[in-house]
Amino acid sequence: MVVVVVVVVVVVVVVVVVVVVVVVVVVVEVVVVVLLLLVVLMVLVVKRGVTPRIDAEAETAAASLREFLQSASASCRVNTHF
Repeated sequence: MVVVVVVVVVVVVVVVVVVVVVVVVVVVEVVVVVLLLLVVLMVLVVKRGVTPRIDAEAETAAASLREFLQSASASCRVNTHF
């Protein structure tokens, strides 16, 4: 009987820890994505009326950011499937 209680307690603790870790990872990824979207918005605002060289750099940065957001989104989907 005592062994069953100990096993149940251990399982509950493990499940709670896994859920907390998943929630923290998702929250951190959401914060990172929001900050990156703010950077994209700033790049788009600065991009208006600037030289073509800076426009090309902004396009390169936007492409890199899109790739990162796609990988972060895929990572988020993978991290939530336990």
